[in-house]
Amino acid sequence: MPKLLPSIVSVIEIYYQYATEEGECNSLNRAELKELLENEFRQILKNPDDPDTVDIIMQSLDRDHNKKVDFTEYLVMIFKLAQACNKIISKDYRQTSGSKQRHHSYQHQEEQSETEEEEKGQESSSSHSSWSTGEENDSYSRDSRSIKHKTGSSSRRLGYQGAMAKMDLAQVNVLVTVNMALALALALALALALALALALALALALVSILTLSNMGLAHVCHLALNNMILDLVNILAMSNVDK
Repeated sequence: MPKLLPSIVSVIEIYYQYATEEGECNSLNRAELKELLENEFRQILKNPDDPDTVDIIMQSLDRDHNKKVDFTEYLVMIFKLAQACNKIISKDYRQTSGSKQRHHSYQHQEEQSETEEEEKGQESSSSHSSWSTGEENDSYSRDSRSIKHKTGSSSRRLGYQGAMAKMDLAQVNVLVTVNMALALALALALALALALALALALALALVSILTLSNMGLAHVCHLALNNMILDLVNILAMSNVDK
């Protein structure tokens, strides 16, 4: 028989039982909420006879501030009470489940120890039975080990030769790569030296051009100064003649 559905129906019926006491059936006023709390939750209320208890609960539930508690706000109260009760009840369930787990682990350890003892007994019996046949197969096992040793040594020699051949090929590849890198570096160095020589020649040519141009400019300035001095002397001479 289901238990959850009748509990839900009981929550709804209790709401309407107290909501219909004063005519309206869609909400709980302060008096109806007080009666509901005193009758249904008196055992868990901290101060059930204190009038402020109803006012505090009404303020926490009345979200639309109409001084009434509708069905949704009533469900919020039920939800909060369920959370509070879950904190207490869950501790008991955790303790019960923990004891069950410990008991189960203890049984498992006992079963495992019994299984290990049975396996040890079987191993001891099989070892006694195989002791007699082991002496007969010693010679055969020695021969087989010698054959395996010979084949293993030959395979190791072949593997060593193959590894050496691979190492030689790798060394040749490395040497070729290094030589190519050195040749490329040498070519780059020669190209850089030629570029530096060309730049030096261009710089020397530019210096020569600038030196020659400066010398020509100085000569022109000197001639112009001499001409100005001669003109001044002529002007002074002509002025003395007039006097």
